[in-house]
Amino acid sequence: MSSPDPFLCFVVIGLNEAAHLAESIGSLLQQGFDRDEIEIVYVDSESTDGSPEIARSAGVDRVLTIPRRSANAARARNAGLACVRAPFVQFVDGDTRIEAGRGLIGVDALKADPELVGVEGSLREKDPNGSFYNAVCELDWPSSEGEIDYVGGNGLYRVEPLRRAEGFDPKMRLGEEPELGVRLRAAGWKMRHLAVPMARHDLELFSFREYLHRAYTGGRSCALVVGATGGARNGFWSARMWSTLAFAFTFSAPVALALLASPFNPRAAVVLGCLSPAMLLLFAARKSLNSDHVGTRAGINLAYGLHAYFSRIPAALGILSIIRAGWVEPGSKDQAR
Repeated sequence: MSSPDPFLCFVVIGLNEAAHLAESIGSLLQQGFDRDEIEIVYVDSESTDGSPEIARSAGVDRVLTIPRRSANAARARNAGLACVRAPFVQFVDGDTRIEAGRGLIGVDALKADPELVGVEGSLREKDPNGSFYNAVCELDWPSSEGEIDYVGGNGLYRVEPLRRAEGFDPKMRLGEEPELGVRLRAAGWKMRHLAVPMARHDLELFSFREYLHRAYTGGRSCALVVGATGGARNGFWSARMWSTLAFAFTFSAPVALALLASPFNPRAAVVLGCLSPAMLLLFAARKSLNSDHVGTRAGINLAYGLHAYFSRIPAALGILSIIRAGWVEPGSKDQAR
């Protein structure tokens, strides 16, 4: 007699996540379901740190492997989706721990509203005291309940609509969730953010260089999403892209003018050079006063305000790198790389 199909499948994806994987998979056994009601699939991108063996020891039902050369989150999730037998699926990054019982909460939300295709909850930093960057960048993650344009990386979906949409676009090396959200909304589906802590993720930002790279990658993701969903004028996140570029130009212009003026009028150059940091501090102070996160930790509010604007400079460089490569407009031959 064959065993019944599971009710919820967890698809865990990872590349060299040995430090986190056992804890991540272990958290999936505390979601309010009996073990035979869930299935856990681990999709590995040819890790070299023993991640597949750790996943098997942690009790996953199936381990899949995709080629590292062409691996990305979209391809890994699609590989897992292809073998899901349950009506609901939750995607889990290998460095993320799902809070106890949140899988059941997510499924109940989908069952209660037939118009919903996907839900997510609040993401929190696993170790906010691990670094100053962790504490600040955690505040980027949304926390208020309501309808959203797309579900984040650890979201929970109905399986059949996801399959009809052909899953995530494998060409999207970044920004695969917003791009999928555009297609799901076009098909008439809704998505929702639940005001409950859903998962804990380890940012592991310990240096200014890592912080800059994160912001730069965010800019690249933004531009790729714009290119895949309508182009520079009409694409999803196009307003965000142009706003980021405009701020970076406005911030950088006084510095460039100061450098040009310094050989001829040093005093004017000093004044011009001070405009950029003064503008940044002004915007940061306003952001910190109006932030939903006021009162979280001493000093973090102003730091978050600084981050909200300063991060747009490396993000703008990331956007420009994609524009320069010719990937912004839909249909670009380079977009499939």
